[in-house]
Amino acid sequence: MRLSGYQPHYFPRLHYVQRVLDSDLFELSDYLQFVRKHEFPLPQGGTKRGKSFQAHASIKLANGIFYLVIPTVDRLQSITTTPIVYQPDWTQKHLASIRSGYGRASQFRVLFPEVETLLSEQYASLGELTIKTVLWSIMRVITDEPMAQFSLSAVNQLLSKTKHPFRLQKIVLGSETKVAAPTGNPSQWIIDLCRKLNATEYITGGTAGAAYMDFELFKKFNIRVMVQDWNCQSYAQQYPKVGFLPNLSALDLIFNEPLHVRQRILG
Repeated sequence: MRLSGYQPHYFPRLHYVQRVLDSDLFELSDYLQFVRKHEFPLPQGGTKRGKSFQAHASIKLANGIFYLVIPTVDRLQSITTTPIVYQPDWTQKHLASIRSGYGRASQFRVLFPEVETLLSEQYASLGELTIKTVLWSIMRVITDEPMAQFSLSAVNQLLSKTKHPFRLQKIVLGSETKVAAPTGNPSQWIIDLCRKLNATEYITGGTAGAAYMDFELFKKFNIRVMVQDWNCQSYAQQYPKVGFLPNLSALDLIFNEPLHVRQRILG
């Protein structure tokens, strides 16, 4: 059983979706602390601060990358309790930017109404919204079957009965595992999740592997750690004069390519 985990992101980037699909079980770490920026290790040593993408989505416009940003009340609290600021109404600006970037994309007419529906609701917290956008992004690489809602129960039900070319079987919320959120060693927290969920493998990103993963500790508990090894292949994008931009929000691939291409790119 292979497990992966990630905080919920706003319309997550493609490497995020690919890691989910390459796992049997995906844990959405909804109860972790919300941060706008993380520290990332650099290959040559040292660190830099960059977007966490918990409240950012990267799309492609005529001038290149553009970031959709969710305004929040920023204080020390979990993703599931971080309030979204709805005044002024930023959702219409996000929809207008998405429409500007992808209005001529091949899958836009069919799939944009789902994004409109997702953003038309006012959510009590950042977690409520971003979990929905994660689930939508995953399912629109799994299937084109119409879905009335993108709730966790609906997604898991569809996963259980839909044939698809990926490993993914089920998605769980970290807050529902009864494994306490980390207060010290993050590797021990991940090990506790693996043991709770009967996982013998854990797939992580290269950044996390370099920053804090204690590989020897995982060996002690007979859990194999795999570092994600995936590079974004080129696919059809809008604004070719800008050049191909890899690893954008899943919105980019989903609007630009039909299902079989989405599955090939993320396979």
